Amino acid sequence: AFGGDPTVVGQIIDLAGYSMRIVGVLPEVYDRAVRDVENGQAFSVWLPITFSAEQRDPANRGGRFLRLFARLKPGLTLEAAQAEAARFTRMFGAEHPDKYGVGRYRMTARPLRSYFGESSTPTVFLLLAAVALVLLVACANVASLTLARLSSRRRELAARVALGASARRLSSHVLTEAALLALGGSLLGVVVGLLAVDALTSLFPNAIPLARREGLSWPVALMLLGATAVTGLVTGIAPAVHAARTPPGEVLRESSRASAGRRTFALRSALVAAQVALALALLSGTWTLLRSLAHLTAASPGFDARGLAAGRVSLSDVPYEKPAEQRRYVHAMHEHLRAAPGVEAAGYTSGMPLRQWSDFSFTVEGQPEPPPGQK
Repeated sequence: AFGGDPTVVGQIIDLAGYSMRIVGVLPEVYDRAVRDVENGQAFSVWLPITFSAEQRDPANRGGRFLRLFARLKPGLTLEAAQAEAARFTRMFGAEHPDKYGVGRYRMTARPLRSYFGESSTPTVFLLLAAVALVLLVACANVASLTLARLSSRRRELAARVALGASARRLSSHVLTEAALLALGGSLLGVVVGLLAVDALTSLFPNAIPLARREGLSWPVALMLLGATAVTGLVTGIAPAVHAARTPPGEVLRESSRASAGRRTFALRSALVAAQVALALALLSGTWTLLRSLAHLTAASPGFDARGLAAGRVSLSDVPYEKPAEQRRYVHAMHEHLRAAPGVEAAGYTSGMPLRQWSDFSFTVEGQPEPPPGQK
């Protein structure tokens, strides 16, 4: 709205009938993180929280709806903060046993990263296991192809040994080729991975909350370099050892390519067997996941969702400050939707089915209020 004006901080703006002073502009990465936690809901403006007189009444307790974020003081550990939170829990429980008694309320402290990523941890580990299996299959495939390529270069390698090349130098040559191949694959994987993360987070925005905002950071780059080194070693060590142990005299006396490849057959067969085993494990895991996903999507939620549309309405404090004005607006909107062409029925609720829940008490409009403990 302000075109990135750096002098916007301190300006007074009119927001829903109130004069508000801009005290700061948050980076986009913060909005993404909170948006993921809030089921994809985007926020344009953050306001200081205010409480009504009813909420400030010391006798009115039980509205536990806030998420509190705090920065630890220098030198204060997380364990100390957790101990302090446990002390508050005991204090509240002793002062108000009906609201904060044993088993009803607990205050704790945990790292912010675990808060944002706790629900997606199983998904991340599942993806990590699948990627590891794919990497092992690729390593077995590349090692097998490298052995096949060395079979056609046996005479060349034997000639190098006969001319004075040591086994160590020959192994280093083969490992270098494997490392360069792994490096090229890693660079290509980075490009494909970045595109895949954008695609997956766009299709499933709430599956992995931190995936979109993490990107390619230094820790990720270092892990990539380490994986590249290990991959090059895994794919090159078997061909390197095989090439170094091959007697040059026998190779130079061989007259046919068929006989030249006999010695590599056993190792290549083992690699192919490992590749097939890993591929079967990956395929069986993928099939199981697909079946689980199909069952979840085909499960009946208890109502027919075909042809239904949902939306969100947020009323500003002005002119909808009083509950009566809010109810008047909602009733008018309800009647308007019911009268719209093509609409068979309409309704309104504070939470969508299977998405939100609340342990707050409630009353039915037009019905007598039930006794305490039965709301």
